[in-house]
Amino acid sequence: MACTDWSYTQQRTGPVPVEVDIGRKLHGIPAYRAMFIGTVSNPVIQRVWKSWAPLRVKFFTWLALKSRLWTADRRRRHSLDAHDPCWLCDQEAETVDHLLVNCSFAKVIWWNLTSWMDCTCSFQGQFTLQSWWDYLRGIQGWDRRKGVDSLFMCIIWAIWKE
Repeated sequence: MACTDWSYTQQRTGPVPVEVDIGRKLHGIPAYRAMFIGTVSNPVIQRVWKSWAPLRVKFFTWLALKSRLWTADRRRRHSLDAHDPCWLCDQEAETVDHLLVNCSFAKVIWWNLTSWMDCTCSFQGQFTLQSWWDYLRGIQGWDRRKGVDSLFMCIIWAIWKE
């Protein structure tokens, strides 16, 4: 039988056990783990779901890291009408990375945040959203990272809502 053959058996009491046939029958936890064979783990995505941010902000951040926000570049790729320049600065093309990190409006917000946290900040070159997040985590102590993660996600949410 193929790996995609599933059989469900129901008992009179308790949850419905799942059996997966991958050359042998698997039950319970091993069957659940078998569903994830071949998936790619991304520690940045795991960082999103373990933060203290509200669920809607976590979901937004997950979409932003996957470049799934409806910015001008994505609308253009889907043959939709798009206003190419950034709505906040009107200087560069609107992309996820530009809007949330590299825009002059966003840089003022990030500068104020890093100044408030007593950290030095350098905006040399262009950052991706993930590399900027890694940079902010790197200038903080280990014990403050979960708070920094939540703050980072709430700030990109606020920039998006602007």
